Amino acid sequence: MRILFDQGTPVPISGYLTGHIVGISADLGWDQMRNGELQRTCVISKTLRNAQSQSW
Repeated sequence: MRILFDQGTPVPISGYLTGHIVGISADLGWDQMRNGELQRTCVISKTLRNAQSQSW
């Protein structure tokens, strides 16, 4: 599972999430997005990943 932390999430929590991919919004350059932009970006990203995995 992919988990995205925002700036307010204590990073040490990621140590308890073994087996998962943890990202931080600021590291991805997503901390400058306005309301709704992050959600749209995540949906588009997930859609593209799903399309790639279903490709022949």
